[in-house]
Amino acid sequence: MNESEPLEVGSPTRYSVLDGDDAEARVLSAAGFSIAVYSRRCPDKTSANEDAAAVISLGAGAVLLVVADGVGGGRAGDQAARIVIEELIARGSDAESEVESDEAIRGLVLSALDRANEAILQLGVGAAATVTCVSIRDGIIRSYQAGDTVGLLVGQRGKLKHQTTSHSPVGYLVESGALHEDDAIDHHDRHLVSNTVGSLDMSIEMSRGFAMSRRDTVLLASDGLTDNLRLEEIVDRVRAGSLPDGARQLSSVALGRMSNPSAGEPSKPDDLTFVLCRQT
Repeated sequence: MNESEPLEVGSPTRYSVLDGDDAEARVLSAAGFSIAVYSRRCPDKTSANEDAAAVISLGAGAVLLVVADGVGGGRAGDQAARIVIEELIARGSDAESEVESDEAIRGLVLSALDRANEAILQLGVGAAATVTCVSIRDGIIRSYQAGDTVGLLVGQRGKLKHQTTSHSPVGYLVESGALHEDDAIDHHDRHLVSNTVGSLDMSIEMSRGFAMSRRDTVLLASDGLTDNLRLEEIVDRVRAGSLPDGARQLSSVALGRMSNPSAGEPSKPDDLTFVLCRQT
């Protein structure tokens, strides 16, 4: 799909993908933004895609982007990711007239994730999900995170203006400078996650506000992307050009490396989900 299509479901409008198996990204327009959403299950996988994503237009030029990733190896990962998305959409609908400030958006996100955490715990099967949300309002972005889903703000020339920190031992090593990003992708403890939705000690890390310039790109992604492309490869494919082209490049390289690993290149089969966003 090469042309953006408007979200058409109510006000605030929303789009979600659950158990996705996309051939191409869907490109949407909402609240003054062009947004590409892609989600596909792991190659050769027959069980559910444990990733999920959503775009929630909050009116007045504000939008909330979400990627959730059910924790692999646990039970009901797809259900945990679904609960995260559904609670955010429900809270957005409940707060339709209250999202005209950063404080209201913060309350919406934190309340929804608290509710999701309780609902996942009540499943009683050890399910959990990681999540990254990015709100954009009046040219300012903020990220909200639990786990190792990634959020980036990338300038047109490739400058990395904001990057979330993975809540994991390896993520903290990278953040401290003790481990280089290129070495982290092959680290044997890379997939140990220390913070999830669905845990008694869940915490949400909220970033400060970052200014989003006219040609900047926001990216959210599950580790199906970041385990198969290095950071500089991701940035190079999303910093310029059209969102559909960027989405095709990301999905093509990631799926190719999952299916046909080669020496010297990262490769880890997994569900693959990402959201790209720019101002129109």
